[in-house]
Amino acid sequence: MGCLEATGVNVRLGRFQKIHHTCPKCEHIFPDYEEKESDVAMGVKLVDVCFHKKCDVAVVVSGDTDLWPAVKMCKKIRPEMPIFFVFPYLRKNDILANQVTASFSIKPDTYKRFQFSDPFVTKSGKTIPKPFHW
Repeated sequence: MGCLEATGVNVRLGRFQKIHHTCPKCEHIFPDYEEKESDVAMGVKLVDVCFHKKCDVAVVVSGDTDLWPAVKMCKKIRPEMPIFFVFPYLRKNDILANQVTASFSIKPDTYKRFQFSDPFVTKSGKTIPKPFHW
């Protein structure tokens, strides 16, 4: 997150909710987390920037069909505004792709090419190392 903020990205953190899964074979219960309301927040922001003319073009990086109602509203408010979808690897969605100006999918090697340097050094000199598991 610090690397993104250092490059001028306005980071808005979502909410994760703890859930529990039960193994169907051994009935062991293990914790997990799922994101909540991220698609709603993105959809509301998309409609906001469209309605208030805060952008000329919208580029959404997601494959979530829950964003479709927001896209429909934007097309109604500003039909001339181009909307593009960028789908994460293996998340292409034909419903969304067929309703927007254009779309494309991110290829696996693209993720590697656009990672921050390790370590990332901010303009103020702060060093941010890449997590080991990345």
